[in-house]
Amino acid sequence: QESCVKYGDEYGICPELLMAIIERESAGQVDAENGGCKGLMQIADRWHTDRMERLEVTDIYDMDSNIHVGTDYLAELFEEYGEVTTVLMVYHGEQNAVAKAENGEISKYADWILTRSAELERRNEK
Repeated sequence: QESCVKYGDEYGICPELLMAIIERESAGQVDAENGGCKGLMQIADRWHTDRMERLEVTDIYDMDSNIHVGTDYLAELFEEYGEVTTVLMVYHGEQNAVAKAENGEISKYADWILTRSAELERRNEK
């Protein structure tokens, strides 16, 4: 997925992590929708209007734009929390994500993303 590589490089986030999030969030369906979350990375555009304006994104269903917004949001979460498990749990909108992560808990979602990301990294090394 070239958009994952492009924005992964731009933001310093592992492209395979982005690919795993897309796989889990939308199964790669660009028009996926669930409870106000839209596109590949399931962006709730109502919460990201400022981000979309800043990034000049007008169509949240556009593959490249959706990945750009999602990666920008992840980068912000990494800046704030620093640790991938916490970032994934907050991204997923889990209740008490920060407290849970600080107590060493890892959600099924975060565990799945990390496991899948590692699988994709191994596959892409070949």
